[in-house]
Amino acid sequence: MAGLFSFLFSPSDKLKNLRNLSFFILTVFLFAACDSSKHNEADSEIYLEIAKEYIQAGLTEKGLSEIENAIESNPENLDAHFLKIKALSILGKFDDALAAAGEAGKHLKEDNLFLNDHWLGVIYYHKKDYKKAIGHLEDSVKTKPDYLFNHSLLGQLYMHIGNTQKGEKNFRRAAELKPENPKMWADLGVALTWTKQYEEAKTALDKAISIDPQHAIAYNYLGRLADDQGNTKDAEKYYLKSIELDDSNQYANLNLGQLLMHENRHKEAYKYLDRAVALEPNLYHAHFWLGVFYAWEKDYEKAYEQFSKAIEQKDDFMPALIKIADASLIIGKGYDLPMKKFQKALEADTPDKEAQYFYLSRLKLAVNDPKTAMEYLEKAEVLVDVSMKERRADLSLLKGKILDKMNRRKDAEKEFKSVVEIAPDTDAAREAKELMKN
Repeated sequence: MAGLFSFLFSPSDKLKNLRNLSFFILTVFLFAACDSSKHNEADSEIYLEIAKEYIQAGLTEKGLSEIENAIESNPENLDAHFLKIKALSILGKFDDALAAAGEAGKHLKEDNLFLNDHWLGVIYYHKKDYKKAIGHLEDSVKTKPDYLFNHSLLGQLYMHIGNTQKGEKNFRRAAELKPENPKMWADLGVALTWTKQYEEAKTALDKAISIDPQHAIAYNYLGRLADDQGNTKDAEKYYLKSIELDDSNQYANLNLGQLLMHENRHKEAYKYLDRAVALEPNLYHAHFWLGVFYAWEKDYEKAYEQFSKAIEQKDDFMPALIKIADASLIIGKGYDLPMKKFQKALEADTPDKEAQYFYLSRLKLAVNDPKTAMEYLEKAEVLVDVSMKERRADLSLLKGKILDKMNRRKDAEKEFKSVVEIAPDTDAAREAKELMKN
């Protein structure tokens, strides 16, 4: 579920709103001209608005410079202090962010001390220390139960760690606190979609759209909801609407690409998957599906490249590990990467051990190490149920190949015959027959 709510920080077209600041700046200056004592506060607000636009456009370093100007103009501008903390966290400068939070805390009054824990929660959220983030945010809630952004961020965090009950609870509370905010309803709709409460999810997402008909995220998750229920026609329509409203939404592009791949509309899928990784290079599912596309095109070199990118982002992503192993066996190189990742998966005691042993056996045979290949194969055999005929046939075929490599031809032929007996109408059986002819 990693990345599910990262749309909350996604940029729109770079700096497209900066031109709209002219009216804001003029208004603030007119206000400041009426009361010179407000001049510094007005300057601070202008710098802050410019900083927000830079950060929204992904130009966080430039945004930081404007934030410093905002704080220098008005050290009591808590919004500027918070944006500085968030910007430093986005940049991975966590020590600086913690120092900024300490400095900002000096300007807090008795009624807003809860912000100390909220700011720390934001820092640890970006640091991916979710336990600490949740701890600080829950402490902030104890002090200020009705602070909207505590519940919004807690909802994301709990969903991320798989505690969907608490995630849903916090998103519900956020929607109660700010019912006129479409984002709160969209967040709740996302959570309800993930927990398969489809009717309520649709109600929440429809509510978001009724408030803001341009809410691209809500349309994306209406697509997910329809997709989950097998209504691919409506799902495609919603995904396309989401992309029409915001073509920088990497998740809508990914979701539509996946849907089209499942429908064997590979060439149509490609442009959406390619767009998804252009928008978010770390989107491992998009790299995986691009790999599947290239494998379908029989361009196994490019398929291998895409599967390796998926594994870089999530090295225990078993579908990508299996696909990259298949690709390496076809192109006759690149065995080291899948072998290392399968071995790491075994050490981490992940599921699908039988598949891991099976592929390690195939890869070891490919690098001319039949002895180790047999050891892995025997471990795989123990894990396969007797009723799994096709899988047993695959293992017998591989065993025959290993025995043949060991110059044990008679034993190899017994395994090949066994394949034909176990699963006569399979690719494994057809390959075994060919091998027996040689």
